[in-house]
Amino acid sequence: MQGHFWTIVPHLRDKLRPPKAHGVPWRTVLDDPDVGQVQLTGVLSEVPGADRLVVIVHGMGGNAKKGYVTRLGHHANALGLSTLRLNLRGADQHGQDIYHAGLVADMAAAVASPELAKYQHLHAIGFSLGGHMAASYALNPDPRMRSVAALCSPMDLGAACVHIDRPSQVLYRRHLLSGLRGSVARLHSTRSTWLGDSNLGGVRLMREWDELVTAPRFGFSSPEELYRNIQIGERLEDLAIPTLLVFAKSDPMVTAEAIAPALRVKNGNISLRHVPGGHVHMPSKTGVLKDSLLWLTNNG
Repeated sequence: MQGHFWTIVPHLRDKLRPPKAHGVPWRTVLDDPDVGQVQLTGVLSEVPGADRLVVIVHGMGGNAKKGYVTRLGHHANALGLSTLRLNLRGADQHGQDIYHAGLVADMAAAVASPELAKYQHLHAIGFSLGGHMAASYALNPDPRMRSVAALCSPMDLGAACVHIDRPSQVLYRRHLLSGLRGSVARLHSTRSTWLGDSNLGGVRLMREWDELVTAPRFGFSSPEELYRNIQIGERLEDLAIPTLLVFAKSDPMVTAEAIAPALRVKNGNISLRHVPGGHVHMPSKTGVLKDSLLWLTNNG
């Protein structure tokens, strides 16, 4: 039950008493080969005199204002690091498109934005899906990207989907789907030719969501083809920069099967840590967030 406690209670706490936000609005535009121009937004928090910036990426169904993202930003700023809390496309609910766990174009566009040009040392840290994306970006990063970290991130997306679609995961699944529905709410009236007349309100499984929404949008014939083509698990040997993979021992959403590829890989760029806690939330006394940020700067 410890994992459920550390997943649910901090989430409820942040809804009732969210950590104080900081920073200024940030935005950039990227050209997507399928849908044209897509606007990305986020929150930029700069520390005077800082020469390092951390790109922070939220998890599935989340956004840059989530408590766990904001809290990490506070830790980074306290360490003298500037931050960009990035909204993946559509996460701000402005109907700009949707994302998936391997869509590194969003991170590349953020890194290339004018506001980040002055930083010669960049790092990235992502939670869950965002961590999978950060690790995927480490395969072919910008030369200024020194190191990345992934917290509570599945390495095998197929295994992660099978688990989250189990009856025992219904509460977590409903939460994820609620966030995803919000991100596509305005797409019917903007650019969503791939959605057709799908009744997304009736979707109850993650695989069904990927079958109706994610796979068609990105040109895959099935969710399984999507997972095989974008997951980082089989490419961990090719990670080009120092990468920290942090897994919570009691995580109820990311199972041993979903992280198995990381446990088998032999790549000197990868560091593994297992810590107490639940999904994207860990006890503050463990210092996981601060330690992960220090690892990023000490290894890049």
